[in-house]
Amino acid sequence: MNSDSHELFTAKKAAARLCVSVKWLHFLVRSNQIECFQASVRKRYFSSEQIDAYLDRILRPLPQTIDQPYPDMISLSQKGGEKSSEDSRTDLGKEIRSLCRS
Repeated sequence: MNSDSHELFTAKKAAARLCVSVKWLHFLVRSNQIECFQASVRKRYFSSEQIDAYLDRILRPLPQTIDQPYPDMISLSQKGGEKSSEDSRTDLGKEIRSLCRS
């Protein structure tokens, strides 16, 4: 057990310990991402166990990378359609100019 295991932190100190703003800490409480002791409407206190539990949840190791590509992914060679040629660009330019003259 840590020496500060029974210590309660104010919202300001808990936010500093988590390196977040107090406003963000209150958002985390409202969204049930971190637990707290609510002493009154305006006072929230956080134990080191609650802070550590939150950190353990967000700092879980990421899953290992997958060596094989996903089966439903499209390879780059399959993307796109026919390549436009210079003739089609010229034709498109002529068509646009003729529409602008009208």
